[in-house]
Amino acid sequence: MARNDSGERVDTNRRRLLQAMGAAGAVGLAGCSDTGDGGGYFDEELGQQLADGFEEAGFETPWKGQIITNQNPERVQWAQVIQEELNKTEFFDVELNQFEWTTYVGRVLAEDSHKDESLIALGWSAGWDPDAYVRNLFHSDQFTPACCNVNHFSDPEVDTLIDDGTATTDIDERADIYQSAQESIVSASPMAFIRYGEEIDAYRAASVNGWSTYPINGGKYYSVYAPWAGQNAEVTSDNAGDENELIATMSADVANTDPTAMNDTTSSMSGNLIYEGVMGVDYDGNPQLMLAEDLEQVSETEYVFTLREGVQFHASDEYDFDGREMTAEDVKFSWERYLGTTREADVGDWLGVPDTPEGEQPESFEGNLTVEGDYTLRVELPEVYAPFQFSVGAALVVPREAGEDGPLDLSQEPIGTGPYQFDQYDPDELYRIKRFEDHWHDGSNGVPETPPIETVTFRIITESSAREAALRGGDVDLAQPPQGSVSALQDESDFTVTSRIAGGFDMLIYPMNADTPFQNEKVRLAVNRLIDREGIIEAVYNGIGTPAYSPISPLAGSFTSEEFNQRMGNEYSRYYQRQ
Repeated sequence: MARNDSGERVDTNRRRLLQAMGAAGAVGLAGCSDTGDGGGYFDEELGQQLADGFEEAGFETPWKGQIITNQNPERVQWAQVIQEELNKTEFFDVELNQFEWTTYVGRVLAEDSHKDESLIALGWSAGWDPDAYVRNLFHSDQFTPACCNVNHFSDPEVDTLIDDGTATTDIDERADIYQSAQESIVSASPMAFIRYGEEIDAYRAASVNGWSTYPINGGKYYSVYAPWAGQNAEVTSDNAGDENELIATMSADVANTDPTAMNDTTSSMSGNLIYEGVMGVDYDGNPQLMLAEDLEQVSETEYVFTLREGVQFHASDEYDFDGREMTAEDVKFSWERYLGTTREADVGDWLGVPDTPEGEQPESFEGNLTVEGDYTLRVELPEVYAPFQFSVGAALVVPREAGEDGPLDLSQEPIGTGPYQFDQYDPDELYRIKRFEDHWHDGSNGVPETPPIETVTFRIITESSAREAALRGGDVDLAQPPQGSVSALQDESDFTVTSRIAGGFDMLIYPMNADTPFQNEKVRLAVNRLIDREGIIEAVYNGIGTPAYSPISPLAGSFTSEEFNQRMGNEYSRYYQRQ
């Protein structure tokens, strides 16, 4: 039975899903042995592995537990498939429970998340550099609430490899390091990797021009206007809203608008046209200057940024803030305020976080930030950090007035330097931003000086089928459609569909440090083999995506390969019926 966060029954559509999975359907599976006592089925070798793991962990069968997920329809469906596979054995009796997104994020990223006995269905959006796929999820410095190591996985060898990966600048050497790190992670199996997805946008062909899909989910709406990346879009008179208004969708509500607390991709989507960093990464994976107009690398650990002059912060009537010019002091302040927050790693990964006694917070980062005039900032890293130019832009710039004694509250009204500024927020309904008339761009790089789109309205529509209906009905201009509708939309001349391999993956996090059988590695490795990734991709995602057996997405192709991913599957995670 599946229930939502109110405890009410929800329609699982389990039979439809299992029938769509063919061999994994409700009629039974080849190569499995029924226990004859209602206990379900299991492969003999796999069953013995589970039995040994349960005995070593000190648990009787069946283990009664739950899989938890937010209300993302596809995520719910693949979680249902895994639930069904587990419950068909004699070892598990698990329920599936859904939660509203902000409630779910709060639970998953809580300080005591490692004590949660639930299996957690989640997605991870990373980027172009391999460090983004492994550090925040698997390094022991990133235990929640510091970041996103949800089950508090800890392996000194993995920590060393991750640290070595960022301290090495040679790409071939880094590739070898990350391959070793991935294999160590996969062999320990703190989580199951499910699928590398694709970023897909569908829009009304008559109303949107110039759209290009960004492969990192949090940066999806860069396409509206990103002069640093040579990108902008336009809407026509046939658009769904008012003149020069783009109406798009988001699949969840905005959880937070302060950059130091934006822990989910929806919040990042809402903020990436409002806030800016000193650098960004363009659509081809190349670092580009944004708020900085020049970067000098003095040594392997020292950089000097020269900032653009005349960059203006947005004004706020709510907080009686008139806006003003950005200076190097604002950049320094913005980076330093990440210390001790859930997004500390955005700066701490490269500026370093000193060790402190348990329970105490460091007073500053390890490295040095030195203001040398209004538009010059010197950065001295404590050690080599190879992906610095890919990572530094994640720390977004805000005015100093957002400090503890200042008048601005960014969690209530986001204020940055971006091409759009906050306009309206109706919880669970819409989030609207409007063109910032004093943006710094001068019309170079093939992008107009003023954003052609005046207003962007994000309608918050959690159900993918409802997003598709809104697109087809002309209520929105652009949406992220259900995977099963992509082919049909591609065949219709009224719509354009664009896609890119995504920088991220779906995952099932095991409660390995809670009082569960998943403390035992044999149990985790066995459950890996109960997950039919290929069947999930066909049944839930209509064939879109690639089975994931390791953390680094093909988007970071210099650091992984299809051959390596398949080897990880064969050795640690391949569905037992597809051996």
